[in-house]
Amino acid sequence: MSSEYFDFDELDQLREASQNKVQAALVCTGWRQESGVRCKTFSGTIDVISGLSGDVLCTPRLCDAARLSDVKAAVAADLGIAEELQLLVTPEGRKLADEALISRVLNEARPEVLMFVSTGECLTHIEAGQMDLRSAPPLLCSVREVVL
Repeated sequence: MSSEYFDFDELDQLREASQNKVQAALVCTGWRQESGVRCKTFSGTIDVISGLSGDVLCTPRLCDAARLSDVKAAVAADLGIAEELQLLVTPEGRKLADEALISRVLNEARPEVLMFVSTGECLTHIEAGQMDLRSAPPLLCSVREVVL
């Protein structure tokens, strides 16, 4: 039966369902020495959120990861988007460098990053014949600037 009134009970059920979702979390697994720097390593999951839509694109699993380049490698494995095409940003809007330490840029209790696709890099790969849109991951094919 259709009603012109909104069903607030249904809204409450939707809220409960979204709150019951397993949250991403990282756990410190130790330390690693890299180029004279002692790095904290992490295992667990991280939410990668579309910078355009706000939807969770993937929740890759990390194992003894120390740098954002490790996160990019996990995203590449999950989504098929090459590391050089990924632009990762904090929820506050700060661009993250590949060599950045996870311990310094992410919240361990609620690790999440926004991901944008670098359209300039995509176009460079297409022009150089390094990428074919017919076999590109769906996320790349949904970027208007790349397809046109």
